[in-house]
Amino acid sequence: LDRCRPSFALEMLERVKHLFDVPNVMFIFFVHSKALHSAISKTYGHEINAEEYLRKFITLTIGLPTNPNVRPNNESKVEYFSKFIETQFPFAKTKENRDSENTFRERLADFSVVLFATFRDIENAMLFWQILKTKVRGYEIFFAYLLLIKIRENQQFNLLTLNPIEAFNFELKRLGAYKEGEVFSITLMRELFAYMKSPAEAVNRSKTQEFRVIFKSHNSIENFNLMKREFNKILKVLEIEY
Repeated sequence: LDRCRPSFALEMLERVKHLFDVPNVMFIFFVHSKALHSAISKTYGHEINAEEYLRKFITLTIGLPTNPNVRPNNESKVEYFSKFIETQFPFAKTKENRDSENTFRERLADFSVVLFATFRDIENAMLFWQILKTKVRGYEIFFAYLLLIKIRENQQFNLLTLNPIEAFNFELKRLGAYKEGEVFSITLMRELFAYMKSPAEAVNRSKTQEFRVIFKSHNSIENFNLMKREFNKILKVLEIEY
Protein backbone atom coordinates (compact mmCIF):
# COMPACT_ATOMS: atom_id res chain seq x y z
CA LEU A 1 0.00 0.00 0.00
CA ASP A 2 2.80 2.43 0.75
CA ARG A 3 3.81 2.34 -2.93
CA CYS A 4 0.39 3.67 -3.98
CA ARG A 5 -0.70 7.29 -4.07
CA PRO A 6 -1.51 8.24 -0.44
CA SER A 7 -5.16 9.05 -1.11
CA PHE A 8 -5.61 5.84 -3.13
CA ALA A 9 -4.05 3.71 -0.36
CA LEU A 10 -6.48 5.08 2.23
CA GLU A 11 -9.45 4.77 -0.11
CA MET A 12 -8.50 1.14 -0.70
CA LEU A 13 -8.40 0.43 3.04
CA GLU A 14 -11.72 2.14 3.63
CA ARG A 15 -13.45 0.26 0.80
CA VAL A 16 -12.00 -3.10 1.78
CA LYS A 17 -13.24 -2.54 5.35
CA HIS A 18 -16.81 -3.20 4.17
CA LEU A 19 -15.79 -6.78 3.33
CA PHE A 20 -13.90 -7.55 6.55
CA ASP A 21 -16.89 -9.29 8.15
CA VAL A 22 -17.58 -11.65 5.23
CA PRO A 23 -16.96 -15.25 6.39
CA ASN A 24 -13.77 -16.90 5.08
CA VAL A 25 -12.55 -13.68 3.46
CA MET A 26 -9.18 -12.43 4.70
CA PHE A 27 -7.03 -9.57 3.47
CA ILE A 28 -3.24 -9.42 3.78
CA PHE A 29 -1.55 -6.06 3.32
CA PHE A 30 2.18 -5.58 2.84
CA VAL A 31 3.10 -2.09 3.97
CA HIS A 32 5.91 0.13 5.12
CA SER A 33 4.30 1.40 8.32
CA LYS A 34 6.08 4.76 8.49
CA ALA A 35 5.13 5.59 4.90
CA LEU A 36 1.49 4.69 5.52
CA HIS A 37 1.44 6.72 8.73
CA SER A 38 2.79 9.67 6.75
CA ALA A 39 0.01 9.24 4.15
CA ILE A 40 -2.62 9.33 6.90
CA SER A 41 -1.13 12.49 8.40
CA LYS A 42 -0.99 14.24 5.02
CA THR A 43 -4.59 13.31 4.24
CA TYR A 44 -6.29 13.88 7.60
CA GLY A 45 -3.86 16.22 9.36
CA HIS A 46 -1.10 15.70 11.90
CA GLU A 47 -3.51 15.78 14.82
CA ILE A 48 -4.87 12.33 13.95
CA ASN A 49 -3.25 9.30 15.58
CA ALA A 50 -2.18 7.20 12.56
CA GLU A 51 -1.61 4.04 14.62
CA GLU A 52 -5.06 4.23 16.15
CA TYR A 53 -6.65 5.00 12.78
CA LEU A 54 -5.13 1.85 11.23
CA ARG A 55 -6.53 -0.34 14.00
CA LYS A 56 -9.96 0.22 12.45
CA PHE A 57 -8.80 -1.83 9.49
CA ILE A 58 -5.89 -4.04 10.58
CA THR A 59 -6.53 -6.67 13.24
CA LEU A 60 -3.12 -8.29 13.39
CA THR A 61 0.27 -6.81 12.49
CA ILE A 62 3.35 -8.99 12.02
CA GLY A 63 6.79 -7.59 11.28
CA LEU A 64 9.05 -9.37 8.80
CA PRO A 65 12.00 -11.00 10.59
CA THR A 66 15.48 -9.60 10.16
CA ASN A 67 18.83 -11.09 11.04
CA PRO A 68 20.91 -8.53 12.99
CA ASN A 69 24.02 -10.67 12.46
CA VAL A 70 23.87 -10.32 8.68
CA ARG A 71 25.51 -7.11 7.52
CA PRO A 72 26.04 -7.09 3.73
CA ASN A 73 29.47 -5.86 2.70
CA ASN A 74 30.24 -3.87 -0.42
CA GLU A 75 31.28 -6.98 -2.35
CA SER A 76 27.91 -8.66 -1.78
CA LYS A 77 26.09 -5.43 -2.69
CA VAL A 78 27.99 -5.22 -5.99
CA GLU A 79 27.07 -8.83 -6.72
CA TYR A 80 23.43 -8.08 -5.92
CA PHE A 81 23.37 -5.08 -8.28
CA SER A 82 25.11 -7.12 -10.98
CA LYS A 83 22.44 -9.82 -10.79
CA PHE A 84 19.72 -7.18 -10.98
CA ILE A 85 21.26 -5.70 -14.14
CA GLU A 86 21.68 -9.13 -15.72
CA THR A 87 18.05 -10.06 -14.95
CA GLN A 88 16.45 -6.82 -16.06
CA PHE A 89 18.69 -6.23 -19.07
CA PRO A 90 19.72 -9.56 -20.65
CA PHE A 91 22.57 -9.42 -23.14
CA ALA A 92 21.63 -9.15 -26.80
CA LYS A 93 22.13 -12.31 -28.85
CA THR A 94 24.85 -10.66 -30.88
CA LYS A 95 28.31 -10.62 -29.29
CA GLU A 96 29.30 -7.38 -31.00
CA ASN A 97 31.00 -4.95 -28.58
CA ARG A 98 30.41 -7.40 -25.71
CA ASP A 99 33.58 -6.25 -23.91
CA SER A 100 32.32 -2.67 -23.79
CA GLU A 101 28.92 -3.84 -22.56
CA ASN A 102 30.49 -5.97 -19.84
CA THR A 103 32.75 -3.15 -18.69
CA PHE A 104 29.90 -0.67 -18.36
CA ARG A 105 27.72 -3.13 -16.44
CA GLU A 106 30.54 -4.01 -14.04
CA ARG A 107 31.42 -0.39 -13.38
CA LEU A 108 27.76 0.55 -12.96
CA ALA A 109 27.40 -2.13 -10.27
CA ASP A 110 30.61 -0.93 -8.55
CA PHE A 111 29.57 2.72 -8.47
CA SER A 112 25.96 2.00 -7.52
CA VAL A 113 27.21 0.98 -4.07
CA VAL A 114 29.34 4.11 -3.57
CA LEU A 115 26.65 6.46 -4.88
CA PHE A 116 23.76 4.70 -3.09
CA ALA A 117 21.89 4.15 -6.35
CA THR A 118 18.39 2.68 -6.34
CA PHE A 119 17.12 0.05 -8.77
CA ARG A 120 15.27 2.81 -10.59
CA ASP A 121 18.52 4.78 -10.93
CA ILE A 122 20.21 1.71 -12.41
CA GLU A 123 17.34 1.15 -14.84
CA ASN A 124 17.61 4.78 -16.00
CA ALA A 125 21.38 4.40 -16.40
CA MET A 126 21.01 1.22 -18.47
CA LEU A 127 18.40 2.82 -20.72
CA PHE A 128 20.56 5.89 -21.27
CA TRP A 129 23.55 3.63 -21.97
CA GLN A 130 21.59 2.01 -24.80
CA ILE A 131 21.08 5.45 -26.35
CA LEU A 132 24.62 6.82 -26.00
CA LYS A 133 26.91 3.78 -25.96
CA THR A 134 28.21 4.35 -29.49
CA LYS A 135 29.42 7.83 -28.42
CA VAL A 136 31.08 6.77 -25.16
CA ARG A 137 32.58 3.39 -26.06
CA GLY A 138 36.04 3.15 -24.55
CA TYR A 139 35.10 5.52 -21.70
CA GLU A 140 32.71 3.20 -19.86
CA ILE A 141 34.18 3.76 -16.40
CA PHE A 142 33.76 7.55 -16.52
CA PHE A 143 30.37 7.29 -18.20
CA ALA A 144 29.05 4.96 -15.47
CA TYR A 145 30.25 7.23 -12.65
CA LEU A 146 29.14 10.54 -14.14
CA LEU A 147 25.83 9.16 -15.41
CA LEU A 148 24.85 8.01 -11.91
CA ILE A 149 25.79 11.42 -10.51
CA LYS A 150 23.73 13.11 -13.24
CA ILE A 151 20.74 10.89 -12.42
CA ARG A 152 20.97 11.10 -8.64
CA GLU A 153 22.68 14.41 -7.89
CA ASN A 154 22.24 16.88 -10.72
CA GLN A 155 23.49 19.73 -8.53
CA GLN A 156 26.78 17.90 -7.93
CA PHE A 157 27.06 17.17 -11.66
CA ASN A 158 26.66 20.89 -12.40
CA LEU A 159 29.29 21.65 -9.78
CA LEU A 160 31.74 19.39 -11.63
CA THR A 161 31.32 21.63 -14.66
CA LEU A 162 31.21 25.00 -12.87
CA ASN A 163 33.34 24.72 -9.73
CA PRO A 164 35.39 21.56 -10.15
CA ILE A 165 37.75 21.96 -7.17
CA GLU A 166 34.85 22.01 -4.71
CA ALA A 167 33.27 19.08 -6.56
CA PHE A 168 36.57 17.13 -6.57
CA ASN A 169 36.87 17.60 -2.80
CA PHE A 170 33.37 16.23 -2.33
CA GLU A 171 34.06 13.19 -4.52
CA LEU A 172 37.34 12.47 -2.73
CA LYS A 173 35.53 12.58 0.60
CA ARG A 174 32.79 10.32 -0.76
CA LEU A 175 35.24 7.75 -2.10
CA GLY A 176 37.21 7.75 1.16
CA ALA A 177 40.71 6.42 1.79
CA TYR A 178 42.20 3.49 -0.08
CA LYS A 179 41.12 0.15 1.36
CA GLU A 180 42.98 -3.11 0.86
CA GLY A 181 41.22 -5.21 -1.76
CA GLU A 182 38.88 -2.49 -3.02
CA VAL A 183 37.74 -2.68 -6.62
CA PHE A 184 39.96 -1.16 -9.30
CA SER A 185 37.32 1.32 -10.50
CA ILE A 186 37.04 3.02 -7.10
CA THR A 187 40.82 3.38 -6.82
CA LEU A 188 41.04 4.83 -10.32
CA MET A 189 38.29 7.40 -9.76
CA ARG A 190 39.79 8.52 -6.44
CA GLU A 191 43.23 8.98 -7.96
CA LEU A 192 41.82 10.87 -10.92
CA PHE A 193 39.95 13.30 -8.68
CA ALA A 194 43.09 13.70 -6.56
CA TYR A 195 45.13 14.47 -9.69
CA MET A 196 42.65 17.01 -11.01
CA LYS A 197 42.67 18.69 -7.60
CA SER A 198 46.45 18.57 -6.99
CA PRO A 199 48.52 17.04 -9.84
CA ALA A 200 51.91 16.89 -8.11
CA GLU A 201 50.60 15.19 -4.98
CA ALA A 202 48.64 12.60 -6.96
CA VAL A 203 51.57 11.74 -9.24
CA ASN A 204 53.82 11.12 -6.27
CA ARG A 205 51.24 8.86 -4.62
CA SER A 206 50.65 6.95 -7.85
CA LYS A 207 54.24 5.70 -7.74
CA THR A 208 53.49 3.62 -4.65
CA GLN A 209 52.91 -0.10 -5.09
CA GLU A 210 49.13 -0.20 -4.56
CA PHE A 211 48.42 2.30 -7.34
CA ARG A 212 50.75 1.06 -10.09
CA VAL A 213 48.11 -1.37 -11.28
CA ILE A 214 45.84 1.41 -12.60
CA PHE A 215 48.32 2.60 -15.22
CA LYS A 216 49.02 1.13 -18.65
CA SER A 217 52.48 2.67 -18.79
CA HIS A 218 55.05 3.96 -16.30
CA ASN A 219 54.42 7.59 -17.28
CA SER A 220 52.02 8.71 -14.55
CA ILE A 221 51.51 12.23 -15.88
CA GLU A 222 50.74 10.95 -19.36
CA ASN A 223 48.16 8.51 -17.98
CA PHE A 224 46.56 11.05 -15.68
CA ASN A 225 46.24 13.57 -18.52
CA LEU A 226 44.70 10.93 -20.76
CA MET A 227 42.14 10.03 -18.10
CA LYS A 228 41.41 13.70 -17.47
CA ARG A 229 40.68 14.25 -21.18
CA GLU A 230 38.41 11.19 -21.25
CA PHE A 231 36.62 12.32 -18.09
CA ASN A 232 36.00 15.81 -19.47
CA LYS A 233 34.77 14.39 -22.78
CA ILE A 234 32.11 12.30 -21.00
CA LEU A 235 31.21 15.26 -18.79
CA LYS A 236 30.55 17.31 -21.91
CA VAL A 237 28.58 14.52 -23.61
CA LEU A 238 26.26 14.19 -20.61
CA GLU A 239 25.94 17.95 -20.25
CA ILE A 240 24.72 18.20 -23.86
CA GLU A 241 22.83 14.94 -24.35
CA TYR A 242 21.13 14.30 -20.99
